[in-house]
Amino acid sequence: MPEIAYTEKPKDKRFIELTGKKFTRLLVVEYLGQSQKRHSIWLCKCDCGNTIVTYGFRLLRGSAKSCGCYRRDSKYKHGLIKTRFYHIWESIKNRCKYPTNNRWSSYGGRGIKFCEYWDDFVNFRDDMYETYLAHAKKHGEKNTTIERIDVNGDYEPINCKWVTRQEQMRNTTKNVHVTINGEKMILAQALRKFNVHDSVYYSLIKKGWNAEDIFLTKSKKAN
Repeated sequence: MPEIAYTEKPKDKRFIELTGKKFTRLLVVEYLGQSQKRHSIWLCKCDCGNTIVTYGFRLLRGSAKSCGCYRRDSKYKHGLIKTRFYHIWESIKNRCKYPTNNRWSSYGGRGIKFCEYWDDFVNFRDDMYETYLAHAKKHGEKNTTIERIDVNGDYEPINCKWVTRQEQMRNTTKNVHVTINGEKMILAQALRKFNVHDSVYYSLIKKGWNAEDIFLTKSKKAN
């Protein structure tokens, strides 16, 4: 149980009020205080009826989902926790819901949502697992990725399908727009214009570069 060092709510802007919010199976009931390191501590009630005390950052990151029953029930329900399919579900949810995720800015940060119905992995499995297995059988599991049909739409049953990595990259460059020196263009057009390979582009994006810096830096080097 987290040790409470301070009991008053902090008044700085960084404090996030969580009372009344739901995180998977946990309903935040009451603010209890802060730890010695100034981490907020909350009393939560689980859907199963148990209560727990946990840190706010664990709730926001998604690492605190229940009193412990969620993991037990999930393993019992589906037995897929260690599979790539489960990792895909976890990854798309985290980048849409948690600002601490390193891909948040490209998803949740720009309004892409993860539908509440899929918060329960079993629902995601029922909607997507059969087609995942069919695609993986034909193209290979490592070459089976999830894609939103409308690139600006949410992660929800009506807007998701399985594609190969090559298809996903090709579709992304056709739909995503970038702005270089005030000129808005399709990503695929920018890649050709500035002679940047798509693998280099995505590698730098993962490292935290923004699109304009990538194209202008590569263009200067070419000249």
